[in-house]
Amino acid sequence: WLVIDDKGDDKVVAALTTRIIKYPNRNAMAMDWVGGKRMVEWLPVVMKTLIDFAKDCNCEHLEGFGRKAWMKVLNKYNWKPEYIAYRMELNNG
Repeated sequence: WLVIDDKGDDKVVAALTTRIIKYPNRNAMAMDWVGGKRMVEWLPVVMKTLIDFAKDCNCEHLEGFGRKAWMKVLNKYNWKPEYIAYRMELNNG
């Protein structure tokens, strides 16, 4: 998915990927990669599109992976944190 600037210059301001996860009793739409700027501006439009697309794909919930700071924006849309992921670099990290 690409989010295009609506100010007339057709610049990409964000991009995200989705996939369907098939759990034993339900499907979920996951957003694995989200990047861009001005999330407060484009998120309302993207949320409606994602919800409609997820429902069309028989998904019962959305899953997202991202920074803890996103909760400032996502709270408005009733997103709830499920867990925090940590990483350990193995080579020269």
